[in-house]
Amino acid sequence: MKFYEVLYSAQQTSDGGYILAGWTNSFGAGNRDILLIKTDPNGNVEWVKVLGGSVDDIAQTVKISSDGGYILFGTTFSFGAGDADFILIKTDPSGNIQWSKTYGGTIEERGFSFYQAPDGGYVLVGSTYSFGIGGDILLIKTDANGNIQWSKIYGGSDYDWPYSLDRTADGGYILAGPTHSFSTSADIFLIRLDESGNVVWSKTYGGAGFDWAFSVKTNSDGGYAVAGWTTSYGAGSMEVFLVKTDGNGNIGSCGIVQSVTPSSSSVSPVENSITLSATSPSITISNPSITVSNVSFAISEPCPLSVHEICPNNRALISAYKDGVLIRILGEFEAKIYNVSGDLIKEFKGKDEARIKLGRGAYFVEVKTRGETIRKKVIIR
Repeated sequence: MKFYEVLYSAQQTSDGGYILAGWTNSFGAGNRDILLIKTDPNGNVEWVKVLGGSVDDIAQTVKISSDGGYILFGTTFSFGAGDADFILIKTDPSGNIQWSKTYGGTIEERGFSFYQAPDGGYVLVGSTYSFGIGGDILLIKTDANGNIQWSKIYGGSDYDWPYSLDRTADGGYILAGPTHSFSTSADIFLIRLDESGNVVWSKTYGGAGFDWAFSVKTNSDGGYAVAGWTTSYGAGSMEVFLVKTDGNGNIGSCGIVQSVTPSSSSVSPVENSITLSATSPSITISNPSITVSNVSFAISEPCPLSVHEICPNNRALISAYKDGVLIRILGEFEAKIYNVSGDLIKEFKGKDEARIKLGRGAYFVEVKTRGETIRKKVIIR
C-alpha cells in the first residue's frame, strides 16, 4: 500500500501562519482520514491533527471561524445516512474538536465548498445522489452549531456539480461548477441565488467541448470571476478558462452564454452528530528544492462563438459496453477519455474499433478523425 498526504485547502491565520487541510492514509483510524496542519509564518509545523473513522474521510475546505477556531468541510464514508455524506467539523484554535456533524440521504453526498454566514451559521454546497433526479446540487444552510435551517437542491435531467460557492454583495449566493443537464457535453454552470436559496438567474458558458468551473469569486464591481478549464477553445487539448461577468452573469453579446432554468426544490437531509477518532501524529518535514521557470502563455478570446457549435459524425459510435467504452469509427482516429473531475485518464490512437476497459462511473470521450471532433458522455453502470 502506498501512503500519501494530500492538501486541498489553505488559509492564512491571524498570527501570519497557515492552516492546511486535506487527507492522509499514513495515520488515523481508516483508509483516508482528515489531515489538519497548523504552521507558523515560515511553514514550520506547530501541530498536526488527524480526524476520521473506519473508512474514508476527506476535508475539501478549511476556513477560520469567527471565534478563531477552524471549520472543516468535506465528505465522509465512515459516518452518516448513506454511502457518503457531507461532514462539517468545528474545532478550537488548537484543533481540538468541539462538534462534528454529517448531512445526507440514503445514497451519496459529496461536500465541496462552504463559508460562514454573517449570522454565524454555515452555507454548505456539494453534490447529491440521494435527492433530485440524480447528480444534483445540494445547498444547506445551518446555524452556528451546525443545525440545519433549510436545504435545497438544483439541477436538471443529468449530472450537475457545484465546486465553488461565494457570497454576493446583497447577501445571496453564487455557485459554479460544470453542468451536463444543459449542455451537449459539459459547460460552466453559474447559478445566482438570493439569501433564501431561491434562483435569481442561472447561465451556462461553453462550446462544443468540455468546459468546467472550479472557482467563483464576487468582484468589487458586483460581477463574478469564474476560473476553470476548457477543451472547446484555445490552441491545446486543455486550457485555462477565465470568465468575467457583470452582476447578471452577462459578458456582452457573446454567443457562448445561454440562460437555463434548473429545477429547484426543498429537501430534508438527515443530520447526525458524530464522534471522530482524533490523533496528533508526528510528521516528517523536509525542505525540497523547487525549480521555478518563466513560461509564455498563448491567450485567445472565444467570443463570439455559438453554444450550439458541434462537429457531428454520423458514422461514429461511442457507447458503453459491459466493461468499458466502445468506439467504432471508419478509419484512423485519436481518442481521449476524461473522468468526471476532468482528469485525462486515457489517450490513444486507433483504427475502426477500440474497446477500453474502465470501472463503473461517468466518462467523457473525445474522438478526432479526418478533421472532425466527436464528443460524448458515457456512463458505465
